[in-house]
Amino acid sequence: MFRIVVCLSLLAGIALANKDLETGNYWFDNRAQNSKNDHADSSIVEKMINAYKRALKDSSVQEKAAERLLYAYYFKGCYAVSDHKTRLKLFAESKKFGEEMYAKYPKNKVIISLYAQNLSLWANEYGAFQAVKEGIAKKVRDLSTEAENWQFLGRAHQLLPYIPILLNWPDKDLA
Repeated sequence: MFRIVVCLSLLAGIALANKDLETGNYWFDNRAQNSKNDHADSSIVEKMINAYKRALKDSSVQEKAAERLLYAYYFKGCYAVSDHKTRLKLFAESKKFGEEMYAKYPKNKVIISLYAQNLSLWANEYGAFQAVKEGIAKKVRDLSTEAENWQFLGRAHQLLPYIPILLNWPDKDLA
């Protein structure tokens, strides 16, 4: 009888531990709800982000929650926030979180790829020339290569200007 109670307790604990991840996924799946044109409802996006942040506390789902939170930051910045200052703050938070999760899960290609994308969006808000001077373009290139995200890397080659000495790797033909 004791073994049954312990097993049931463990199963209940596992089910409850993943509730926040499931809640985040629910809001993620319904992120188009109440949207207008290409602008998402920010309250739904906030519910998604908050659920993923709570799920991060559970080590059994932390890696998956980190992936989803990075994607939620990307989604919020692209579809739920319209002013520059708020996007800059959001992508700075995403950049910091991406660095932490990349250090913790260096083999996870989804995290690496989403980190590179959010870093790129932060650089765009921060100022392209300033970000290039700080080496962000090279970091995005290296992360995209590591994640084997060739589409994103090709886009970087296409969009970034060739600047001798400062940014000499973009190549439109290589893209």
